[in-house]
Amino acid sequence: MAGRPGKYKTHIEPYLEQISLMSVDHTEQEIARKLGIAYSIFRKYKRQYSALSDALSHRKIATVKDREEELKAICNECIDSLVKSARGYTYEERKTIKEGGKVKREEITTKYAKPDPDAIKLLLSNYSTEWSNDRERNEMRREELELKKKVAEKDLW
Repeated sequence: MAGRPGKYKTHIEPYLEQISLMSVDHTEQEIARKLGIAYSIFRKYKRQYSALSDALSHRKIATVKDREEELKAICNECIDSLVKSARGYTYEERKTIKEGGKVKREEITTKYAKPDPDAIKLLLSNYSTEWSNDRERNEMRREELELKKKVAEKDLW
């Protein structure tokens, strides 16, 4: 006696492409709920049908690459902002003056943000070899290595 027919053919197979797209922003539990299937059955189908497993995994691989590119772009923006803060910059400040509930005029003032000492220090310590603490750390590591070699040589004799 065969059990009840499964929902794979009706609830999952026709929507494999949409499932692949949904996997970017949704968890598997959310996808199962949207398809009207219990999560335990969804997991079972994922093990049973390679098409479902592939639909979920291929999109996740692409998503990781997309996120890596997005993170690189964000990091570059942060570095640009850090450089801007270290140099100082001008910006416009807008102020709307209202009188009796109506806008009377808008004042635009150009202001200057002074260079931020913390941004300067961070940039110099990370990007300048002269300001970096790495030289001191490397010297300490070399000295430590030499001491370990001397101790090892004494232990051998």
